[in-house]
Amino acid sequence: MADKDPELRDGLAEDRTVLANERTYAAWARTGLTALGAWVAVEKLMVDIVPDWSLRAIALSLLAFATACFAIGFWRYHRTSSRLRSGFISTFPTAVLGLLTVLLLIASLGGIAARLLE
Repeated sequence: MADKDPELRDGLAEDRTVLANERTYAAWARTGLTALGAWVAVEKLMVDIVPDWSLRAIALSLLAFATACFAIGFWRYHRTSSRLRSGFISTFPTAVLGLLTVLLLIASLGGIAARLLE
């Protein structure tokens, strides 16, 4: 039946691509937030268990990983979204996602700064 209406089939394929792009961004953001949560857990629960230098290395690694997840997720979303917009397909506003990403980056970079300044 889909062969009878190629415009419908193409429109549905475009919708699936847009939704997949949004799910991919959400997965990157979720991974980054999980790394931030792991950082907090490490900072609070492993203080008396591991040496300070090891705790610092683990914390900075988790924070760097979270920062990378947020940046890469937005970069991928923006790149795919730009390609989709060239075909006049509506996507989630990049400015809103950019603002969210900046807030997440500030949180993770603030954690890095706080850890380095101790």
